[in-house]
Amino acid sequence: MCIIFALSLSLVTLNLAVHQNDHPVSYWIGFLSSRTKRLDQQLYRMRADGKIVEQLTVGPTRRMAPSWSPDGDWIAFTSMSTTSLQIFKVPAVGGNTEQITPTITGGNGGASWSPDGHWMAYASNRLGRTAEIFVMNLMDGTEYRLTDSFGSNRSPVWSPDGQWIAFVSERHGAPEIYRIRPDGTDEQRLTDSRGFNYYPTWSPDGQWIAFASNRGGVYQIYKMRVDGSEVQQLTHEGTANTVPAWSPDGGYIAYVSEREGEIEIYRMGADGSQKTRLTNSRGDNVYPTWSPPSPSPDFQPAGLLLVNLLLLMPIKAVAAALRRRPAPRVPTPPEPH
Repeated sequence: MCIIFALSLSLVTLNLAVHQNDHPVSYWIGFLSSRTKRLDQQLYRMRADGKIVEQLTVGPTRRMAPSWSPDGDWIAFTSMSTTSLQIFKVPAVGGNTEQITPTITGGNGGASWSPDGHWMAYASNRLGRTAEIFVMNLMDGTEYRLTDSFGSNRSPVWSPDGQWIAFVSERHGAPEIYRIRPDGTDEQRLTDSRGFNYYPTWSPDGQWIAFASNRGGVYQIYKMRVDGSEVQQLTHEGTANTVPAWSPDGGYIAYVSEREGEIEIYRMGADGSQKTRLTNSRGDNVYPTWSPPSPSPDFQPAGLLLVNLLLLMPIKAVAAALRRRPAPRVPTPPEPH
């Protein structure tokens, strides 16, 4: 019986790793919506199939640029404090908000959590000029300036391995995408095109960056290798598509589109296929952000079903089940903000 149990636990681990990420419904997508009042953007979350929508914040203010914490417990966002834009966080299930950045001259916004959850990158115009990227230690509140250039620097986003921060800079005029080490070294320009380039988002394997660009006249979603090569256009509609957000399993990209005359959130495959509308409400629906990996409460991975059977099977049957187990499916790979 001990042998059967050990084999069962191993098989559960393998199956959980494979099957949880096969189902987009096992993820939440946080987003902002003005569906209840035009001038107030509230934070919501919904299942990645567009169902089970829940409101997380209340109060008469606009919110911007939500970002889910790596542990899944919090969603950071930008909102007005008593005097300026600041970064706040709210429990991912809703509740009281907490201010993260100190209230100072100027504003802070567009937060991105480091993969370990210990650091936060964001844009700030506290220096009395255009925005720069800062990094805060969330354990003790200390912070340092990451960029120092003419022209606005904003929209930082950490790479999955924590070795890079991609961001948008206007230092040479039009907004372009750069990347830099968290210690401020090895800065590289990734885009160099006619038009504006915004909203970088990393693929979870760290091999691609998706972004929005109007290089073709209308904003569309593109992806490129992390060195700026192999640029591929993913959306081709005649209306704007912006604010991409890559799913944790790498198989999907959520984004904002006006393709049906309203500003709604859609989901597509990472190759640009299978475009699906997720929101359908009055008001604007913007800024999607994915929850980290976690199973849906009503979704039972195949591994859990299999372990129940294995505990009742003799050892020869367990070995036969292991031999028959199918191969894993691999998923397809405002200032400041």
